[in-house]
Amino acid sequence: MKYLLGAACAALVLGGASMAFAGSGNPASDSAQASATVISPLTVTKQADLAFGKIVEPTTGSGTASVAANSGGALTLSGVTAPGGQTVNAAHFTLTGDSTTTWTASVTAPTQLTNGGNNIPFAVSNSTLTGSPADVYVGGTITVASTTVPATYTGTITVSAQYN
Repeated sequence: MKYLLGAACAALVLGGASMAFAGSGNPASDSAQASATVISPLTVTKQADLAFGKIVEPTTGSGTASVAANSGGALTLSGVTAPGGQTVNAAHFTLTGDSTTTWTASVTAPTQLTNGGNNIPFAVSNSTLTGSPADVYVGGTITVASTTVPATYTGTITVSAQYN
C-alpha cells in the first residue's frame, strides 16, 4: 500500500510538473509586410503605316518590292520599278510601359494584301525593336506579277505586347 501511495504521489508531482512546462512554453511569433507594386499597362501606338508607294507591274513574269524594317525604311526593287519622289517607309509602333519589367512583343500580318477579289503575296520582314520606350519597325515584301490588276492593295499589321 505504501508503494502504491508513493507511486500515486510521484505521478501527481510529475504530472503537475509536465503540465507546468506545457502551460508556460516559450511563445514565438514574427510578422511580414504585405506589398504590391502597381505598374502602368503596356501601350502600343502606331506612328506610321507600312508604305510601299507605287510599284509598276512588270511586263512579263514577276518581281518584288521590299521595305526595310528600320527607321529609314529603304525600298529595294527586283524585277519591278517605282516612280521617284514618293513616300516609302516601314510601319512604326511605339511601345511604352514599366521600364523595369520585361515584356514580349509580337507581329501579326496577313500573307496577302487584297483589293476586292484580287490579291498579291505579302510577307513581313524582320521587325526591329530599339530603345526605351521601344520603337518597333515592321517592313515587308510584296510580289507583283505581270498579271496583277492595277489597284491599291491593303492588309492589317498588328503589333501586340504583354508583360512576361
